[in-house]
Amino acid sequence: MANLVLAGAGHAHLPILTTIPDFVRRGHCVTVIGADDFHYYSGMGPGLLSGYYRPEQTRFNVAELTRRGGGTFIHDRVTGIDPSARLVRTENSGSINYDVLSCNLGSS
Repeated sequence: MANLVLAGAGHAHLPILTTIPDFVRRGHCVTVIGADDFHYYSGMGPGLLSGYYRPEQTRFNVAELTRRGGGTFIHDRVTGIDPSARLVRTENSGSINYDVLSCNLGSS
């Protein structure tokens, strides 16, 4: 059984979030670390700013999507990665082990 960790819940991870049940059925653990329960789709930003969309129409509930698929969502920020120890360090939740890590942390 492998532990797949998705660091960040941005655009690149959205397709993976929809396949979490497939990973879980195969016996793998899936952990998503996100700074927020929601991911706002930037492609809808102009429509949001112009008043065409409401904020709730431009976001995905990645926490719920993760949990519903059988994964674990950790509301936290990634502060570091130790590839030799296969650990992701977080601000508040300590370290999370991984076998496979995908990073989509955005810019800051």
